[in-house]
Amino acid sequence: MIEFVYLNWKFNEPGHLYATEILEKSRVLGLIEGLKKLRDDYNLETVHPISSIFNVYQEMKLSKIIEFLEKATSDCVIVSDSDMTAYRRLLGPDLRHGPEIFQEISDIVDSLLKEGGKYDPVYLIRDFLNNPWEGCSEICRKAIEEACRCLSSNQRYDTESIRVWCVGDFLEAAGISSDGIDSDILEQELHVYQDDGMGYGAVNGPCIAIERCVDNKTGRTKVNIWM
Repeated sequence: MIEFVYLNWKFNEPGHLYATEILEKSRVLGLIEGLKKLRDDYNLETVHPISSIFNVYQEMKLSKIIEFLEKATSDCVIVSDSDMTAYRRLLGPDLRHGPEIFQEISDIVDSLLKEGGKYDPVYLIRDFLNNPWEGCSEICRKAIEEACRCLSSNQRYDTESIRVWCVGDFLEAAGISSDGIDSDILEQELHVYQDDGMGYGAVNGPCIAIERCVDNKTGRTKVNIWM
């Protein structure tokens, strides 16, 4: 018989949330491995759930989740068919009562490790840059903070190898002819500055990408500049 693990989740906030789930032991061990990788390799201490079942300010500490799951894999293993039958009668065919907390945490871990899904660091940051004041909830800000820590600890770029785009690249993307313009002007680097109202660039840096695209809302062609 495949070994299963009984998980009895308890959270003080919001409103003393409880959930009971029974999952294959191999899946639980896989989640433990992913959580440890985030903690040890990415230097993350917490994750912030996105599901509406959690409070906006809910914070899950990786060390506590790992401790809980490791204890369950040793103390709460189901090995007999009779016990499994009893649990099925109690919890139903899905072997679950309450929200799918295990799946929620698994989705977050997979997304942070694989850069895919609802917690994708690249998607979150790009979406925030495109729409900084539209629907950016507190949980989204928390997610971006975690994503930034994740990326900064796991990725190191050689800035000298990054291509800095120039005036000529911008004119080409904008559909403006560069005929008759001196090459020295066309080769001048583009740098992006955000006005913070105090005379300084709050966010600034060299332009590393330019793209010509169509605005989905207006249907007009636009040029995006990436810093």
